[in-house]
Amino acid sequence: HGVKEVRSLGLSPDVIVCRAAERLLPSTQNKISVFCHVHPSHVLSVHDCSNIYHVPMLLIEQGLHTILGNHFGFGDSMPEPDLGEWSRMAHDVDAFDSVVKIALVGKYTGLQDSYLSVIKSLKHASYAVGKSLDLVWVEASDLEAGATVEKRTAAWAILEDVHGVVVPGGFGVRGVDGKVHAARYCRETKKPYLGVCLGFQVMVIEFARSVLGVPKADSAEFDEALEDPFIVFMPEVDREHMGGTMRLGARDTLLKTDPFADAESANVPNCGLARALYGFADRVSERHRHRYEVN
Repeated sequence: HGVKEVRSLGLSPDVIVCRAAERLLPSTQNKISVFCHVHPSHVLSVHDCSNIYHVPMLLIEQGLHTILGNHFGFGDSMPEPDLGEWSRMAHDVDAFDSVVKIALVGKYTGLQDSYLSVIKSLKHASYAVGKSLDLVWVEASDLEAGATVEKRTAAWAILEDVHGVVVPGGFGVRGVDGKVHAARYCRETKKPYLGVCLGFQVMVIEFARSVLGVPKADSAEFDEALEDPFIVFMPEVDREHMGGTMRLGARDTLLKTDPFADAESANVPNCGLARALYGFADRVSERHRHRYEVN
């Protein structure tokens, strides 16, 4: 039916890739070939495998690279794909016997595709250190006082049980206090915490409230009337026209020297902690968020 619909638009497929639980039988490939007018060798099977990284190897085994090479006229000049390193990675993922458990504290946990890039990044980070990722989800608002006792208890139990916490980006005030609570818990218990975008900025807010003694510290995103906002709307961004105006790429952050630094105890003469953490650099090029930035 799919091929019929495509042909109704004037398009004819050169290759048909079939998703299935089991490898396609030759009889099934021949049947699809006859009804869709595609050579049997161009009906490829993408069946269930132990992890998604085996799929390119499935396609190579069935000659997809040769089909593409011939179609585009490369002929014998098309080199054989070198998937040696890729194959090792795919088989390593199957063999991991150690697990790292990470909690993702967000506000869109009901639509997990919202965090797809974060999820994929965490998976590849875990693979890089030879561990399988166990990702558990925490709704940020469940960490707040307004949540039911059952939800709050369950959410905090998850945070206590994991190896680390990731708080990704988001918009709007809902769930922000829960993210602040998560940041404080991780700071006080020394549990590894990665804040991305808004998740990074709530770390600043939490530190200002809990350590610097500014109980009303907040972001101008949530209250534009703040007298001393710790997070501000970036001056170079257009407030009126929102489409296509987000800051892209990295931005230089200047790291100033600290005139009050204790040279003997810190062993970093005339240098603040931020500069020391960045290898005594004068500036660092990073991207923290696209509309709001630390004041």
